[in-house]
Amino acid sequence: MGGDIGTNSYRLNYFSIPLLANIKVVKKLSIVAGPEVDFLIQAKTFNSSSSSKSTGDFRDVSFGLTGGFEVWPIHCLGFSARYHHGLSNAADDESSSLSTMELKNRAVQLTVALKL
Repeated sequence: MGGDIGTNSYRLNYFSIPLLANIKVVKKLSIVAGPEVDFLIQAKTFNSSSSSKSTGDFRDVSFGLTGGFEVWPIHCLGFSARYHHGLSNAADDESSSLSTMELKNRAVQLTVALKL
């Protein structure tokens, strides 16, 4: 995930664990939804002249909700799309540079799946 705040850009890399319910609408279409927990792996700050690690400016764990759909047009080929909306503030309260901001993660995931 990434974004711009003021003159800086931030790139946050997470390991995400969703717990999704899969509700079959019709034979080849399902809706997926549920909570997700994200563990921060690394954060970087970019400006016009340099980049630096800024993992300490962000919380190690954040929570959110994920929802989307899956389509399997043929038995071995599937497509899915999901949207993640963060519920918790990703900025660390004790970080001097981001302590007054409320930052929430948002992401879109598109997937092509093959069953072997």
